[in-house]
Amino acid sequence: MPPSPINKHKNIFIIIGIALCAVFLLLYFAPCGIQRYLKVREELALINKELDELKQKNQELTDEIALLKTDTNYVEKIARQKLGMLKKNEILFEVPEKKSKRE
Repeated sequence: MPPSPINKHKNIFIIIGIALCAVFLLLYFAPCGIQRYLKVREELALINKELDELKQKNQELTDEIALLKTDTNYVEKIARQKLGMLKKNEILFEVPEKKSKRE
């Protein structure tokens, strides 16, 4: 007795379903598949974030260079803070911090 048309269609849907599952698994786990794509996309997002941070830092340094070249008050401030420099006839007094009762 020949297979009924319903069983024939059912078998075709099962074969198509198995084929689609196989294709999906190949696409997902292949060396250049979806899994790799998602990982590379995540790495790219991290690199772009780092690039933005570096661009911001670079702009801050460029601004500081411009200040150091043009603003004598800024140069004096940096010299006092970082190098401990004093003007002529200035005296530096260092006041020790109070120790807490627990120390």
